[in-house]
Parts: sequence; C-alpha cells; structure tokens
Amino acid sequence: MVLKAFSDLEKKVKESVNYIKLLKSEINDLKLKNRKLKNKLQTVSSLKENIEKKNIMIQEERIKWKNKLKSLLKKINNLN
Repeated sequence: MVLKAFSDLEKKVKESVNYIKLLKSEINDLKLKNRKLKNKLQTVSSLKENIEKKNIMIQEERIKWKNKLKSLLKKINNLN
C-alpha cells in the first residue's frame, strides 16, 4: 500500500515537473515575442514621428506657397 502511494506521488511529481518545464518554455517564448513586439512598436513609433515631422514641414510649405500666391494675385489685381 505504501509503495503504491509513493509510486503515485512520484508519478504526480514527475507530471508536475514536466508541466512546470512546459510553462517555463511558454514564458520564454512569450518574453521573446514581447521583445520583438516592443522593437516593432519602437520602429513604428519612430516612423510615425518622422511622418508627423514631414507633414508639418509640408503644411508650412503649403502655407508659404499660399501666401506667395495671394501676394501675386493682389499684384495682378492692382494692375487693373
């Protein structure tokens, strides 16, 4: 009877150890995925920042051209 109990206990301990190993492996996989996602996020964030800067520059340039065009139109209108 005691041997059966020890045998069952040993079996459960082995199963638990295997399950813990599996969980550790999954944790490591998730950590790796997390690192990759963080790197991707950083890249996307950097690209977004660059696009926003470029957008601001384009808007400023557009305003300058708009002002130049208005000025030219005023000069043309003043010729009459």
